[in-house]
Amino acid sequence: MNMHLDEQGWGEAVLENIWAVLESVDRVFRPCFGSSMNTNDLLVIHCDDHPVTYSDYNVILLSAGNRFWCQYAYQFTHEYCHFQIGGNVPRQLRWFEESLCELASHFFLPRIGDLWKINPPYPNWKDYAENFQKYSMLDQQKAIPFDLDFSDNQDSLVHLIQNEYDRPMNTYVALKLMPVFEATPQLWSVVHIIKSISKDLTFSESLRCWKNLSPEEFRKDIDTVAEIFSIAL
Repeated sequence: MNMHLDEQGWGEAVLENIWAVLESVDRVFRPCFGSSMNTNDLLVIHCDDHPVTYSDYNVILLSAGNRFWCQYAYQFTHEYCHFQIGGNVPRQLRWFEESLCELASHFFLPRIGDLWKINPPYPNWKDYAENFQKYSMLDQQKAIPFDLDFSDNQDSLVHLIQNEYDRPMNTYVALKLMPVFEATPQLWSVVHIIKSISKDLTFSESLRCWKNLSPEEFRKDIDTVAEIFSIAL
């Protein structure tokens, strides 16, 4: 993992310990992202505002501090997903990118827990492993159900396009996507393709483009993603 951790602003946390948490995120990402993994040098900096990724500069800002390891992991999984996508996603899909990155947090946090149960960064951190799953489950409670039938009801889609950071809706979409990615974890290896989709396409056209640009082995999974929104590709 080619990462530099800026030394300032992390509170009472030891840099080596923060590194250990972020390196655990990288370890659970790699089997899923495979050869598409973005391995560019990465700078991680503390910020006092919301976390953000600047892919063009290979920089991630995190607001986590002190020894809240679950918060570091939660924020970094989300932002590391943006880093893997690695570019400017067209306007009509930015809500979908945000939902995928929200999914990344809930998909990978339990896997970090599983990793720490058998191979923690330090032996005395093994008992902390179960907290990652608990943190994810607690955060999922913010999800607000809404009508995902975008073939018939465009109101929610229009809202998401205009409000891509609607976290309760992002999380609800993420939880609906979860079974597809659980069934095919390597589907993460083609999420970066969404940045290559032409702008100003409809959502259904965008999904069709994602499918056509993806390897054959993932096209049925993308069909399943489309079905969540009542879209036939």
